[in-house]
Amino acid sequence: MSDSREILSTPNVGDGNTSTLMALERQAVLLGENPLSTYLKTTSVPANIFHRKMTSDPEFTDSYADDSEAKRLSLPAKIYGKLSFAEFALRVSKKGRSGMNQVSRWNAVQEHQLLGANLNVLEILGINDVRLVVPDVHPKDSAVIAARRIPGINISVWNTKAQKELLDQGFDSTLHKPYMLDGFAPDIDAFKGRGRQVVIKSSGSGMPDIWHEKLRETFMGTDTDFALHTQTHHRTQDSITMYHNKESRIEAFYGDLGGQTRLLVGYPSELVGVVCDMRSRGVSVWMATLPPRGSHEKRNLRFAMDNGLVVGELKFDLKRPPTFEDVTSLDINDLPSILCDLAEPPTLPTGIIGTQPFWAE
Repeated sequence: MSDSREILSTPNVGDGNTSTLMALERQAVLLGENPLSTYLKTTSVPANIFHRKMTSDPEFTDSYADDSEAKRLSLPAKIYGKLSFAEFALRVSKKGRSGMNQVSRWNAVQEHQLLGANLNVLEILGINDVRLVVPDVHPKDSAVIAARRIPGINISVWNTKAQKELLDQGFDSTLHKPYMLDGFAPDIDAFKGRGRQVVIKSSGSGMPDIWHEKLRETFMGTDTDFALHTQTHHRTQDSITMYHNKESRIEAFYGDLGGQTRLLVGYPSELVGVVCDMRSRGVSVWMATLPPRGSHEKRNLRFAMDNGLVVGELKFDLKRPPTFEDVTSLDINDLPSILCDLAEPPTLPTGIIGTQPFWAE
């Protein structure tokens, strides 16, 4: 790690941002460090309401997918960005008062807090170095715009395609390992010896009720060792457990992944990086994706398809065309037979993901 005081922050929206911060925090602790972690919970309340509506209503999801980047840069989004940064500054000034005179690096997961950042306030907080962390395959357009506001910013990505795009745009970018497994499953041998055969994950904001009911019905009563993670509970063949909070939901999900996992069902989100990392550990896992939400998830899906990670896209609405012409549409009722017929996945292309741990300097 650097000699600077490390500050981590993220909006408390969905699971991807929170799980990324949790993973990075755990990696730091394994190194004997104690970063200042800041979850922006207060200003995330309205964003969570929007996110839940966007995720639970398929028609709203499709509408959002058509102009997601415009919405992420709209006036309400900019106001949210300013409020997020204000909450960040307030929390850091309270929690990190003892380190105010110490040079600090701000590791920001998600970009809206950067859209509202004030350079003078950063100086007062002792922050002279900013790093944006990108759990998706590529930074969103709003993240690129936010990054241009911060002189000298570094953008951390986990795949070479994203890094090349950023370098071509004149940004300083570092290629790191995918973030999640080094935090939630650092013992590779133990990871290889565990794992449910099928792991299904909704968004942290949920999924349409009919979807998780169909997924549950598809595997219940079969001989498949599966786990279904919804926003509220964790279901297996023989149990159902209610989550106490978001952190327990995230921990339960990563606890179900392992070397025995053959199929991960979820949105093409930060999970694309998780599948890449599992493949790099020698796990023969495939991804069956839910329909993408937003242009960034479409790009995630395209990357996953181009690199042999995806067995297909689940089809819930017969009227909705597949996201891409060359993606295989999967009937949810066929998942058990698809699982039985899964081929050995192709080798992950050499050099496509990073190998440097996040805190390595």
